[in-house]
Amino acid sequence: MKVAVFIASHIHYQGQNTLLIRALQSVLNQTIIPHIYISMSVADEMMEMANGLKMGINLENLTWKIHPKQMFQLQHLEYLTNTYADQYDMILFLDDDDTYTTNRVRGMQYALSLGLQHYGHSKPICIREIVDWGEGESMPEVWAYGVQPLVLRDFFDEIRERKLARYTCNVMGDCVFRAYLRHKDLNIITTDVQLYNYNKSNPFGVCNSQHLVCISRHTSKKHLKKHILHQITNYAGVAANNSNQGVFSVKELINLVKKTIDTNKYYPLIKKMCRSTQKLLDFYTELRTEWHAHNNQ
Repeated sequence: MKVAVFIASHIHYQGQNTLLIRALQSVLNQTIIPHIYISMSVADEMMEMANGLKMGINLENLTWKIHPKQMFQLQHLEYLTNTYADQYDMILFLDDDDTYTTNRVRGMQYALSLGLQHYGHSKPICIREIVDWGEGESMPEVWAYGVQPLVLRDFFDEIRERKLARYTCNVMGDCVFRAYLRHKDLNIITTDVQLYNYNKSNPFGVCNSQHLVCISRHTSKKHLKKHILHQITNYAGVAANNSNQGVFSVKELINLVKKTIDTNKYYPLIKKMCRSTQKLLDFYTELRTEWHAHNNQ
């Protein structure tokens, strides 16, 4: 069984190279070593460091692609999917500041082999690793999944057909992919052992990231629109991922986004942007309907 690990990275702060090397080392220490693909975009001031990193780690089972302009996580994953995914039986993911335990690839391979024995090829298979975030939170991020390549191709095809790229091309875009994996009618296998290690100490990481900061009246309109789009993607994604809650209405979305902005001056812009998200909400609603229909069979 051929397995690849996709790493999506945007190098933009000091010390990030050290974390990336640590992440790579955890894959190279696996009991079964997969091929590793890194799609990396780089802030201008970090380009020399990124090129040095690529030249310094030149391995047969490691493929690099450095992009000169910023790309978001799902843009990196789309590039890697279109270029390499079809060569493999399963794709795993790794955020650039996290690590694997030494038997994660073997464990995910074993889970997929059990899935193929049980389900055959009736529908694509997705392996989901439950991650303990503490305080009763166990919903996995995208990185904790392993998927057959067809799952990735179908997701990006659907995003293009529905013209939803604006919701994936932002820092919270992985919420859309996670909702797809969680609620699409796939054959899901959930593991009972956590083999993915989140870096909870990185202030820039997913565990500590303050994406949803309060916006002041002095914020530029460009920055503000970007912030609102992040909020919309995140809030709608949270609702779609919660199996006990319906997808937000546009009105509910407006009220949630409004809470992080300290002036009513921008209310018309919030309202306009939230109303333009109907395609995204429809997409989530259809996913959840499909998921409930599958689970009630």
